[in-house]
Amino acid sequence: MLHSTWRRHALGFRGFRVVAVVRNPLDRFLSFWDFGQRNEAVCHKMGLDFQFPLEALVEYVLSVPPAEQNWHVRPQTLCLTLEGKWLGTDHIRFERFSAEVFRVLGSLGCKLAQVPHVNQSTAPPARRWSQWAKLPGSQRHAVIEHFQQDFENLGYEP
Repeated sequence: MLHSTWRRHALGFRGFRVVAVVRNPLDRFLSFWDFGQRNEAVCHKMGLDFQFPLEALVEYVLSVPPAEQNWHVRPQTLCLTLEGKWLGTDHIRFERFSAEVFRVLGSLGCKLAQVPHVNQSTAPPARRWSQWAKLPGSQRHAVIEHFQQDFENLGYEP
């Protein structure tokens, strides 16, 4: 279920083992900014100008309540909790998806012949991270704070 929350589907999953695919919060944030540079509809839906600067996305994150934010900048932990309780799901790191999907599904007794998804991103990550480095330290710190629970619960480093 792409971009879903426990609040929406929790009753249907009771008794099932659930696996979530997660991503480094900062890389996810910067990837979304990069995507916004090419997707006018997403920008307008969020109330941002087309090809918005990274600073505008930081302002969005700081001003819009997390539960109302676009899925790509909302902390992933919000999708992995129910009534404030961490569900402790198994998770596959997006960055190691090709290897971890076999491990996790194998532990469930599932046989997998090939990786079911290949990242379609064509944007060079260095461009994203160079923009991140240009942000003032106070803005970088605010974004890291926004994703603090993701860092703690998903095992990433800020």
